Amino acid sequence: MVNVNVLIAGLIGSGKSTLIGALAYAIKMGKSSYSFVDRPEDLTPLAKLYKPWLSLTPVNRTALGNSETFEFSLKKEVGSQITISIPDYAGEDFERLISKQSDILNHWGGEKNALIFLIKDFELDALEEAFVTEVENKENLPIHPFSLELTTSQVKNLLLLKELLKCVRWESVVIGISAWDRYDGHYLPDTFFKEKAPVLYNYIRHYLPKTKVIGISAQGAEYAENLRQELSERTMNNTRSWLVINNERVHDLTKILDLIS
Repeated sequence: MVNVNVLIAGLIGSGKSTLIGALAYAIKMGKSSYSFVDRPEDLTPLAKLYKPWLSLTPVNRTALGNSETFEFSLKKEVGSQITISIPDYAGEDFERLISKQSDILNHWGGEKNALIFLIKDFELDALEEAFVTEVENKENLPIHPFSLELTTSQVKNLLLLKELLKCVRWESVVIGISAWDRYDGHYLPDTFFKEKAPVLYNYIRHYLPKTKVIGISAQGAEYAENLRQELSERTMNNTRSWLVINNERVHDLTKILDLIS
């Protein structure tokens, strides 16, 4: 049996808890290529994540310093068993990690460590601030200390990834572009990432050349009243959530585990 410690990392609102909840529901309902070896007697912690997903309501965000770790043994019809350990850290915990004010990874380790790094926001280019209009008397402007509050999400993602690489030796890394339903049909994940976040993309390709870039739509779509019926039907027929892996769309979210196990 292989033991895999899986860290699902990302900034605030990147979809970490939603992905865990959707994965748990797929395994629980037998709608995936994985099944529980020994189903946990108490699914209450996981239910806090998959029940909101099932009822089409936003998953409550994990509070700072209030994480839970989910561990379960899984098996496939063909292949060895794996034990997955997934902590659900808050986005604030990861932002504090950038500022070196968090110790969430101090005791991280195990037989095999895998990183799923979720990115959702691409609204600003990381270099945009470097090309603003000239400001008169700029030599007299005060130099402000570094602040995450004034930093774009793409710069935060780069700084966070650098910290994660310093803390842990990762056997495998997957970059997941969250809310892929917003881009599906117009882009492929790798080309989208290269176009929208070139600095981060080139950093990853240089230091982590084996990294896989995939699209993830765990929620299925934005929760809107006019989409509730459609999303409910897609939940029932197992087509609500999907991944784009190697330019192929698959509706089994647990296929992401094949990339890291």
